[in-house]
Amino acid sequence: MDPQVATIGTSAVCIEPDLLRVFTHSSGTLRASISAPRIVASHCAHEKMEPAGIEGALPMTALTSDAGRVKGGIVPILLCVVPFSQIPLDAYTPGLPQMVVDLSADPASMQNTVTAYMLGMSLALVPVGIASDTLGRRNVLLAGLSVLIAMSIACALATSASLLLALRFLQGVGGCTCLVVAYAVAADCFRGRELTAISGMLGAAWGLAPVLAPAAGGFIVELTSWRGVFVIIAIAAAIVAAIVVLLLPETLPAERRAPFDPRRTAGILRDALVRPGFLAFVLVFAAAASAQLAFGVVAPRLSSTRPASAIRRPSTASSRSALAASISPASSAAHISRASCRPACWGLALSRCFLQAPRS
Repeated sequence: MDPQVATIGTSAVCIEPDLLRVFTHSSGTLRASISAPRIVASHCAHEKMEPAGIEGALPMTALTSDAGRVKGGIVPILLCVVPFSQIPLDAYTPGLPQMVVDLSADPASMQNTVTAYMLGMSLALVPVGIASDTLGRRNVLLAGLSVLIAMSIACALATSASLLLALRFLQGVGGCTCLVVAYAVAADCFRGRELTAISGMLGAAWGLAPVLAPAAGGFIVELTSWRGVFVIIAIAAAIVAAIVVLLLPETLPAERRAPFDPRRTAGILRDALVRPGFLAFVLVFAAAASAQLAFGVVAPRLSSTRPASAIRRPSTASSRSALAASISPASSAAHISRASCRPACWGLALSRCFLQAPRS
């Protein structure tokens, strides 16, 4: 197959297709493709794209170099975006006893605010992915961050448990975009083992956030109140939104966007769900993530019987979970660059299952 030209941000690079049929996952929508493209070095791009004697060889090399710089600058931005799908999950849980008193609510209602956030985030995964394929990455990400900021401020001003539950659901919808769009942007800019390695880095940031957030939230509760935690989340999300506006390019140009087609989307999902390999990895990673997320849901129920000062101190289980969340994806990302992706992915998933399993 002939080389093709792909646009990353504002720069063009030469890519050469490998003759492998792969299933790629872009934002919440699954796409089937015939080839797995890989980026060719700048001098190879010159040889393939520029015939001898034609002017413009140096600009082509410069464009390829610029594309590498653009890609390198995107990764730190994504590492800032991804944690905001998880930070609001349980950062405020050290203030649960105070929330019960302030809102004149029963402990069960306050504990369910964690579940409400997770419900909103899980239900929005596929719609957010489809929207980012149709409207562009930046637009959907900024819209989601705006919802997250607005709902965080509203949570800080909530006056009843029922209102807080509804706001937390909407906050989860906004937080979902940080997860989905970040991985979609990575898929736009990287391919093959490079993409898998970047996904491992994003997984480390995603896993660290919900186990370190309660420790930081505990200090904020000590200094202010549980409402102060939501204010800090809103401010931090606003800073990330400003970074996205100023520094993150649109990685899905208008000519590459897919108009929404319910039949086509349903067909792609159906094709994915009948693939045993795809289902196996989904189940393994679901088990790995559930160990951590289940702890986020159950921990508030267990901690409601403990003194507030004890809730605000980081526990041994949280420290172990944070260690597993950071080491296992990072080590697998390093391994993938030298070995096969499949053993590293299975090792990552199983290590997260065992190391992040909640213990008393």
